Amino acid sequence: YEIEMKNCYPVLEDEIHQDGIDLTVYETWIYWDSLLKGVFKRAELVRHLVKAMEDQEDHFEQDSDSKRSYSSAAVAHVPSAQGDGLRRRNNLIKQRTNIEENIGDRTTKGDMKVSDRSPSIEKSPKNVPAEAVIRSSFIMPYMRNIWKRLCGTSDKRTRKTESKLKRNPRRNIVSASQTVFTVNVLSLLVCTALQTFAVVLQQREQRQFRWGNADSLTAIQTLITQILALYTNLCSAKQDGRIYNHFGWQMYLWAGIAFICPVLATAFLSFQGWLSPLLYFGGTAGNACLGVLLCSSIKTAKDEARQESVPLDQYVAAIGGLVVICQAYSPTEMVKHENFKTCEQSGFCTRNRAYADRVTSKGSSWTSPYWIDGGLEAKDGRLSGVILKKVDGRSEEVRLPVVITFLESGTVRVTVDEARRQNGDIELRHGSQVRKERYNELSSWVLVGGLNTDSSIAVNSDEENTVVKYGPNKKYEAVIRHTPFSIDFIRDDHVHVSLNGRGLMSMEHWRPKVEKEVKETKEGEEGAKEENLETTELSTDESTWWEESFGGNTDSKPKGPESVGLDITFPGYEHVFGIPMHAAPLSLKETRGGSGNYDQPYRMYNSDVFEYEMDSPMTLYGSIPFMQVHRKDSTVGVLWFNAAETWVDVVKSKVSSNPLSLGIGGRTDTQTHWFSENGLLDIFIFLGPTTQDVIHSYSELTGYSPLPQHFALGYHQCRWNYVSDEDVRDVDRKFDKHKIPYDVIWLDIEYTDGKKYFTWDPHTFPDPLGMQKQLDEHERKLVIIVDPHIKNEANYPVVDALKSKDLGIKSKDKVIYEGWCWPGSSYWIDCFNPAAVEWWKELFTYKSFKGTSSNTFLWNDMNEPSVFNGPETTMPKDNIHHGNWEHRDIHNLNGLTVINATYEALLHRDSPHKRPFVLTRSFYTGSQRLGAMWTGDNLASWSHLVASIPMTLSMNIAGFPFAGADVGGFFGIPSHELLTRWYQAGIFNPFFRAHAHIDSRRREPYVPGSPYTEIITQAIRLRYQLLPAWYTAFHEASTTGAPIVRPHYYVHPSDEKGFAIDDQFYIGGTGLLAKPVTTEGAESVEIYISDRERYYNYFDYSIFYGAGKTHKVGAPLDRIPLLMQGGHIIPRRDRPRKSSGLMKWDPFTLVVVLGIRGNAEGTLYLDDGESFDFQAGAYIHRKFTFSDASQSLVSENLAEEGKKTKAYLKSMAKVRVEKIVIVGAPFDWMNKKEVLVLEDGKKEGRKTALKWHAAQAARASWAVVRDPGVGVGNGWKIDFS
Repeated sequence: YEIEMKNCYPVLEDEIHQDGIDLTVYETWIYWDSLLKGVFKRAELVRHLVKAMEDQEDHFEQDSDSKRSYSSAAVAHVPSAQGDGLRRRNNLIKQRTNIEENIGDRTTKGDMKVSDRSPSIEKSPKNVPAEAVIRSSFIMPYMRNIWKRLCGTSDKRTRKTESKLKRNPRRNIVSASQTVFTVNVLSLLVCTALQTFAVVLQQREQRQFRWGNADSLTAIQTLITQILALYTNLCSAKQDGRIYNHFGWQMYLWAGIAFICPVLATAFLSFQGWLSPLLYFGGTAGNACLGVLLCSSIKTAKDEARQESVPLDQYVAAIGGLVVICQAYSPTEMVKHENFKTCEQSGFCTRNRAYADRVTSKGSSWTSPYWIDGGLEAKDGRLSGVILKKVDGRSEEVRLPVVITFLESGTVRVTVDEARRQNGDIELRHGSQVRKERYNELSSWVLVGGLNTDSSIAVNSDEENTVVKYGPNKKYEAVIRHTPFSIDFIRDDHVHVSLNGRGLMSMEHWRPKVEKEVKETKEGEEGAKEENLETTELSTDESTWWEESFGGNTDSKPKGPESVGLDITFPGYEHVFGIPMHAAPLSLKETRGGSGNYDQPYRMYNSDVFEYEMDSPMTLYGSIPFMQVHRKDSTVGVLWFNAAETWVDVVKSKVSSNPLSLGIGGRTDTQTHWFSENGLLDIFIFLGPTTQDVIHSYSELTGYSPLPQHFALGYHQCRWNYVSDEDVRDVDRKFDKHKIPYDVIWLDIEYTDGKKYFTWDPHTFPDPLGMQKQLDEHERKLVIIVDPHIKNEANYPVVDALKSKDLGIKSKDKVIYEGWCWPGSSYWIDCFNPAAVEWWKELFTYKSFKGTSSNTFLWNDMNEPSVFNGPETTMPKDNIHHGNWEHRDIHNLNGLTVINATYEALLHRDSPHKRPFVLTRSFYTGSQRLGAMWTGDNLASWSHLVASIPMTLSMNIAGFPFAGADVGGFFGIPSHELLTRWYQAGIFNPFFRAHAHIDSRRREPYVPGSPYTEIITQAIRLRYQLLPAWYTAFHEASTTGAPIVRPHYYVHPSDEKGFAIDDQFYIGGTGLLAKPVTTEGAESVEIYISDRERYYNYFDYSIFYGAGKTHKVGAPLDRIPLLMQGGHIIPRRDRPRKSSGLMKWDPFTLVVVLGIRGNAEGTLYLDDGESFDFQAGAYIHRKFTFSDASQSLVSENLAEEGKKTKAYLKSMAKVRVEKIVIVGAPFDWMNKKEVLVLEDGKKEGRKTALKWHAAQAARASWAVVRDPGVGVGNGWKIDFS
């Protein structure tokens, strides 16, 4: 088996490329081949046959015609885009006559030699025919175990048979042909079983079956597959009459079962239950028995099977081809909407929306039933009091404690609780033992700073209102109205945020369930009365108060209804941003219907959504309930601080200042309505006034994105899955062969032993440390996946410890929760439990997780959590976490707790500490402190490429800048053009990773071939060239929260025409403006320029000028639309390397892009790229300034000295600036030949050469100073005067 990758691959590569076959699909077949090796152990015949074929090479050279037909036949078996290994195996049999004649002639001469030597990768002659390797790798290794397992052949008999085959190569080939047929039948049965399993999953999820959807198409496909398998078996019986003679009645019995069962199963699919799956299994069993009968016949067939009547090979090849087509065109839907709730299917969403409709219909006559009782008490920057809620038909009033906190930063927090739940004065249903309070521990997970209260607030109260002046210089004002309760937040004499201004506030208080008597309506009496429009309750319909069913699961709701809701209005604001993650435009749409709008609210309920749809408010993998609204020169924001399921309605209302003005001079108010299933009513208000101020205040509270290791900014290569450690080594070598830089290769779940995390598959990854050692030679890293579901299997130490230590999430019955995920039956670690975190940390130590090294990092997927058989593909809401909190309380927070545990584990693993790298799919506010995220399982389509840009921008303005989308699309097969354009877009993602599904072709950058490989390579090299600029942007994000990729409204807050632009963006503070091509066949793009600054094409210095309009920029396939804004200095490293780690000591180039006033400035941040030594001063932070007035370029120090500053500067002493490029160089430099270089600490300057290049056509003039000889960490001045 060792020849599979090492020896077959180099031979196949040349042969396949000669015949124009796509090599990538062959590699996919290698994956399936490797899976089977655990079942069919390799026989020594592999080596003998390969050697025999090598010895026949001379004979093939002599007979060119025979060789050509032989080679063509073999190449046809190499997997291509139109099929798979089944068809190729069978086509091989069709050519056996030619093969036998060639080999038989040589055999009769007695000169065939057999050797145990296995050819090596270096010694394999290039002229060895590909078919020899194909046959040895794909056919012969299965013979021994197929006969042994299916025909009852003993080891002794098998060895005797092998000996005969060695002596008689003709019989070798005939038996190989029969073996291929047997394997084909088995493959058909495997396909049938997989299709059947798909139907079983559908039934297990208890989804309503409907004809015409993807489920029904899958069922029909299953039926066709089983009938084709049956037909193949019957064709086999027709070929060999002995099956009729010896097994006639049995054959008819099993054939009847194989036919009738799938037909009946398909007919009964409309009925819920297990009948259809059982019948499908019956059909599979019938086909399996026929296969066994066939194998029994083959046992004694030998040469007699070669009859000249009906060619069995043609039957098998034809049927195999039909099955391949059936499998290849598997029906899919973009997303299975029936698996996820709409608002109408969510009880509390329906109630809150209906309440809003009822209130709106009453207009100004409506009065909110919430008011402040007895005023507010001010103490230490806080106001506290009680809000009373009037309840219909009851004398008592519900008490809701309220606290309004004013922070030094100018942020305000409003928190409303419920007294009875807070005091535990409620009764739980079903004997539940969960916590009675509303969830109040969110702050301990999310908030990390900025909580100092402003004790200097000025409070002025009367009976109707309380007015508070607060913030820096008391520039903010909060007006709290007592009856009904509402708050207006004022800046510059204008209301910017209003809470409960529309009276939609609601808190469903606890009440006991009262069984109501159902009265029979007599004839002539009125039916059910309409719902009372005067009620203060969300709804009098109790159908979803006490329990709620969806997806076959019933939510027990032990605490009854407990949703919270509030309207938040932004007067004068039209553009709304944030609340990721949704596949929607950056500027959020309205959600109450109308042309171009949504009719569903934006939902935040972290879910595993398969192939999510575009332009939708549907929930996805993560949630950040942070919203910004923007108008000209003003931004404000709110954070809805609740981790439960949340929906947000957005309506934009036109308000006219004069009824006769016909809309002229009016304004747009954005009205939002937020509601969560349970928890506190907890809100943070940010009054700006700039976008930078809002994001900084938010990041100060929830944490900044940390500075990652430098490698994390490079290119990441991933697919599900690289099939072996040798496969990883081979991919690594091919990147080097094609001179493509990359930093990280990733392993998905198949690296594990049976999907058991913290293990390696001993067959496919026998030497993980050796694999990582090869990666480490070029400073490359490995990322492996570890998900929070733990396989439930006997003799698996990890799950044994999870159960014995009681560290798993529990069901509502307080027993460990068992669900279904990739490993099958699984348990989930409860990372809310500190003991579970400590246990998790120990699992990642080198002692525990053998096969990992210091260059191994982590990927946490499926951490929403994803549960295949759970409601909405996640966990039941009444599951119980540590502290007896229900899962409904903390669902959106779950992913954060998982990556927190993994982050802590990586810190714990290495001493001294290195910066951890963890990728997460699920996230919440605060997750930015712990790692990177990606946008999940996207699709290889142009629409998903388009959507990836606003999705990444939305994450950046929501305080989570380390974000990106899978390059190329996870599902599907991108065209070469789409793949190329996606790489050109992906290099501008802060997190830059290519990923692909297990069923997709290989698509590494070297796969597409010329010219695509060269174009993709240049794009990746551009990413590496600009890594100094990217690292500097990451540093800024880690200290201020600033986005790494920035939308137009962030950079140009006064330009209203640019507020909604979400297909172009700026990179950090570099002035680089990118607009990736996202349209098929495009040769140019239109880039919008907001300001009056000059912009230059990054590659040829073409000039673009003109504010407030679009400019056409050429973008053929080999060009990336990238402009440089005048007035910036861009640091970069121009020497191409294999990885970012090998660039550590490379010199720098500074690109000085002069603005219209002749000035420019920029910064550079640099450290060791892996440790935390920068916290002790081991870093370089320089500011470069070019002044037109002094005609000089100056380097200034921005760093603060620490105890490790001097040592680091000494280590970087030889790293220099090797080139300075001045774009837009003045005309009067034309005759200038040199400049003066002055360095700090040196008395005399020195001169160095300058070369000026004249402007051409639309291109700017530019100049170059080569090797000025200045250290990048030193102070210096270059005088151009």
